[in-house]
Parts: sequence; C-alpha cells; structure tokens
Amino acid sequence: MGQAALALDWGFPPAAQDAIQSLAKAIGELRSDPTAAMIERAEARLLDLEAQAAISLNSLRTNITAKLSAIERIALDGGKVPLARAIEQSEVSRREIASNFRSLTKDLEVVARAVVRFDRRAGSFIRETSRRVEIVAEAWDEEYRSIGRRLRAVNARMEAGPKDGRLTRALAAYRKAFQAVFPYALPKDFDIDLIDGIPFYRIKMQIAPSLYRDTKKLVSMETEVDALVAEEAPDAVGLLSIEYEPMSGAA
Repeated sequence: MGQAALALDWGFPPAAQDAIQSLAKAIGELRSDPTAAMIERAEARLLDLEAQAAISLNSLRTNITAKLSAIERIALDGGKVPLARAIEQSEVSRREIASNFRSLTKDLEVVARAVVRFDRRAGSFIRETSRRVEIVAEAWDEEYRSIGRRLRAVNARMEAGPKDGRLTRALAAYRKAFQAVFPYALPKDFDIDLIDGIPFYRIKMQIAPSLYRDTKKLVSMETEVDALVAEEAPDAVGLLSIEYEPMSGAA
C-alpha cells in the first residue's frame, strides 16, 4: 500500500501547544499579580489559544477528512488499507490532547480559588477562561472521536468485503488478460496512492527486457489487454495503472 500518501497526520500542532503553555504561564503570573494589565495579558493569550486551536482543527479536518473519504472509496472498490495502527493512534492522540487541556483547566481551578478571595475581577476572568478552554477541548475531543468512529466503520467494511468489488474484478481481469497477451509477464506489486485526494491503483508487471525496450509493440499489446478486460469486466478498464519493469536475468 502507498502508506506515505495515505498516512494520517495526528497530534496537537506545536503552535497550539505553545499557546496552551503561554496561557498557563500568564495565568500563573496573574495569581501573584492580579492587576488589570495582567488580566489583559492573560486574555490576549486566551484569544491566541482559541485562534491557534481553531486553525489547527480546521487543518486537521481538511487533511484527515479528505484522506478518510479516499479510504472509504477504496473500501467500496474492494481494496484494503491496514487501519489498525491509525485507529490506535487516533485514540492515543485524543487522550494526549485531552490531558493537555485537563492539566490547564486544573491549573485554572487552583488559581481561581486563590485569586477570587481578594480580587473578584481576576477570579471571574479565570472562571470564564476555564469555560472557554473547555469549549476548545470538547471540540478537539469530539473531532478525534468522530475520526475514530469513521476509521472503525471503514475498517469493518474492508474486513467484511465486498468480496467482488470493482478493484477485485479489475485485478482478476487484468491478470488474466496479461497472461493471455504477454507470454512471460509476471504481476509483481499492487499499490494504492492518492493523487489530489483520489485513490490511484497501480500494478507493476515484469516483462522481457526486449519487450520493455520496444515501446511500439508494448503499446499494441497493452491495447489488446484493455480489449480483453473490456469483455471480462467493462467497469475495470482504466482502473489500474500499469507500470512495467524488465525481468532481471532475462534477454
């Protein structure tokens, strides 16, 4: 499989992580100096965290949703993509991010109890900050839960079939056609990649070096292959990209 192309980018982006740390630092400073200036500074850090979290969440959705849609398309075609690691990683990342936010909200609770006794404005601000941080945390948590549900659903679909999907028929038809047209062709590797978010199926064929060098003859024989595939499985024509390579040790 083309795992590099289908890899899902997990984790909390550094910019968002830095924003959490900056807010935590500002809240800590506010505890010892609950002035209007320090409240404004902490509020600026809160706004930065909300902005960075929103940008990062949109980026996550764009990257992962597009790839999940492609993986779901592959499943409908009858293809297979190993998803066990992705399912595990999505849950690991979800818990790590939740832990980061949980640590921040605990710090906020501690500071709020310490500050509210002698500065109600600072205490009120910290409680409001905690509420807004929880909203951000819930958005990230729900996004990862949603991703996990989609991954598990498509993984179950792949394990269940379809047994006779479009891709399965295409592989069988092309291999049969190649055996009929190319006397010594050997199917080697099957791979799946993404190009502009669209699944791209590729099969490698080993052929005689003399044929590999004869482009005109090779094109003519491939046309014969497509004709046989059209008879066997019309919807499979053009579904696979064929890559040729010369057999080693052959003339």
